[in-house]
Amino acid sequence: MFPAHYGFQNKPLAGKWLVSVPSSSYDQDTNGWNGYTLRQIFYSAGISNTGGTKIRVTINAGHNEGVYIAKCYIGKAAASGHEYDFAAAPTQVTWDSGNAYISISANDSEVSDEITFELESGEDYIIAMYFNSSNDSLEANVVDSNFSAYYKSGDDVATVDASGYNAASSDNVGCIKIESYI
Repeated sequence: MFPAHYGFQNKPLAGKWLVSVPSSSYDQDTNGWNGYTLRQIFYSAGISNTGGTKIRVTINAGHNEGVYIAKCYIGKAAASGHEYDFAAAPTQVTWDSGNAYISISANDSEVSDEITFELESGEDYIIAMYFNSSNDSLEANVVDSNFSAYYKSGDDVATVDASGYNAASSDNVGCIKIESYI
């Protein structure tokens, strides 16, 4: 035990942010998301560092144009039904101390607020984003078997039992990184 005047406190060691879902490498920009909901599914095989009680999400804008995300949600994927269905009401991802939206400049990325959410081992997860601006370019992933994506016209980010989505080509989805506080 150190005397108080040394500046040390008797506190447990703090956790740290660890990558749970790594962002794939850049392949190309993907445009034309204005007025669409994009649901990206992350399969359990590609998720590591589970068990923390907080997460944060990083989204990359395209290299030539930025992106405006009006709403973003994360949740566990349903065990049955459509692959893009949430198991229960999803958790809203916020930015800049509680904003539902974020504008990301071209060739840049933004990290969300810390979200109280636990990634569990062996589970698939969905991130749903709604875009409502002509500023709508995401950095696109290379082909990666650890995720898939679906899109639909309109704002459908928080719907649990969704319908009417189309499969996005595997090189036509946004680069997203998820970190857990472990």
